[in-house]
Amino acid sequence: MLPISSLPSRRFPNQINPSSSSSCFPLTQEGRGTRRRVQNNNKNSVRMGISSNSSSNWQWQRSLGQLFNREGAASLLSVAASEPRLALPHLSVPDIRWVDWPALRRLGFRGVVFDKDNTLTAPYSLSLWPPLDPSFRLCRSAFPAGSIAVFSNSAGLKQFDPDGEEAKALEKSIGGIHVIRHGKSGNSNVFWSIPGTRKVLHAGDTNKNGFKALIAAEYSGVQVELAKNFVMGVSNKTPEFLKMNPIGKVPVLETPDGPIFESNAIARYVTRLKADNPLYGCSLIEYAHIEQWIDYASMEIDSNIARWLYPRLGYMPYLAVAEESAISSLKRALGALNSHLASSTYLVGHSVTLADIVMTCNLHIGFSRILVKSFTSEFPHVERYFWTMVNQPNFHKVVGEVKQADSVPPVPSQKKPVQPKEPAKPKEVKKEPKKEPVKPKVQEVMEEEEEAPKPKPKNPLDLLPPSKMILDEWKRLYSNTKTNFREVAIKVQVVLLIVLWIMTSGFWDMYDPEGYSLWFCDYKYNDENTVSFVTLNKVSGFLQRMDLTRKYAFGKMLVIGSEPPFKVKGVWLFRGQEIPKFVLDEVYDMELYDWAKVDISDEAQKERVNAMIEDQEPFEGEALLDAKCFK
Repeated sequence: MLPISSLPSRRFPNQINPSSSSSCFPLTQEGRGTRRRVQNNNKNSVRMGISSNSSSNWQWQRSLGQLFNREGAASLLSVAASEPRLALPHLSVPDIRWVDWPALRRLGFRGVVFDKDNTLTAPYSLSLWPPLDPSFRLCRSAFPAGSIAVFSNSAGLKQFDPDGEEAKALEKSIGGIHVIRHGKSGNSNVFWSIPGTRKVLHAGDTNKNGFKALIAAEYSGVQVELAKNFVMGVSNKTPEFLKMNPIGKVPVLETPDGPIFESNAIARYVTRLKADNPLYGCSLIEYAHIEQWIDYASMEIDSNIARWLYPRLGYMPYLAVAEESAISSLKRALGALNSHLASSTYLVGHSVTLADIVMTCNLHIGFSRILVKSFTSEFPHVERYFWTMVNQPNFHKVVGEVKQADSVPPVPSQKKPVQPKEPAKPKEVKKEPKKEPVKPKVQEVMEEEEEAPKPKPKNPLDLLPPSKMILDEWKRLYSNTKTNFREVAIKVQVVLLIVLWIMTSGFWDMYDPEGYSLWFCDYKYNDENTVSFVTLNKVSGFLQRMDLTRKYAFGKMLVIGSEPPFKVKGVWLFRGQEIPKFVLDEVYDMELYDWAKVDISDEAQKERVNAMIEDQEPFEGEALLDAKCFK
């Protein structure tokens, strides 16, 4: 707030009344006028004054021409004792016309309190001194409504203005600016809070993005209120909320200067409300590093946790390949963070900064919802860092107790929608036809055309010349031989050889190289296959999405290796001489593999096909983690 007092005393030589002056600051005369002091106080301002109506005091001050204000000096000393920052003037000007109001606003001043007498008006006058009108208007345009007030020991003082009529008249003459009502002039330390300074955060009390601003406020000594009774999905859909953020996302901070959305922007705003805030470091390079880690927390940590967690919560479609990519990227990001924290307690410097607040809040949802102990144990320095942060008093006050997730949320069931059956046509019952107006024949034809199902276009593979290989017979032989092989293999080795011989010869006897083609596939990103169950889910998802080609294909997929990273390889039998175009167009997994056509004239390649079909272990010198068949 900005208390302002004392108009130059020689402006009104015949109207000076010392008893009317209750300036918070001493008045000093230099040259042609009295200086007015402007004070910077980042808290809600308190206007304090001491006045004396004794004739001796009046005569004493009159004789000096108001060169010295004893009451103001006494008030200054009392203020300095309780709040030293108020006693040090930041600006001294002849009158308010010398003040650059927009510049003060840009510097972070949040409001203005004027001392009426000798600052805006002559003593006891209820009208603004005309030469000051342009500056006063500029002040009103620079500061938001509700952040300007006037204090006076005449208008608004219950002792002399009990019914407040003078205060109302003054408010009317100065454009509705609030005049503070208060008690006795000698006891005027009454707090008046400007409503426009309130900052309200619209978010749920468990929203990790809302935590950022609330924790920053705790460290900065800034008051931020959490909106009461906020209900996600309801409160953020109201017209009032959508005016603040048209897309309805939370959090939103409501401020006197307008709303702010995006959680990092809100946290930055709250942090900058405090001058020289240590949350932003103590040098330009520290400031840059803080911004660096804020971006890292958002782009590398938060986004990958969301890509892993939200599909499992049903907020996004679940795709095994996308999940594996998210986990791999998250591990890489946490690994880099772990290395940085190996020799550091905080991300930047030697104390908590805004980077730590944002990083911890982004980690919070991961630790509490999906990052189980077996996962985070790979990153011990990140674990130490997170638990250190959430147990800091200012963090704990906002987030409360934090418990690490015991298990990863399950994959939501993806049931195929049941196709509605066509209602059975009712049996025709011969009835006497009712007389109805005859409809035009053109309309009847149109209705029949609309009801008639359109013929499905034929699959190009159905137009190929007939093949001697009947795919379903091979699939049946594979299934039966496979089962018998596993039952007999443990007991009789001779039977094992027979079964293998039957299986192999059966396939190659049936195979039609003119009507079908064989293809090897190798996953391109095996270095990302670091989690076994995720790798298996990836393969299962691929086979599910291949369902549209079940009539025209057979496949075998192997997950190879006893330790990560696991390798994914496979062999596929497709109708025709190329991989069907509709498969390449519809199944996005296809581009994640390198495909190579099998040369059946090469015995080594044929033997590799046999090994894959038979689940031979070890396969190419490595153990099999699992084998999956598409048939």
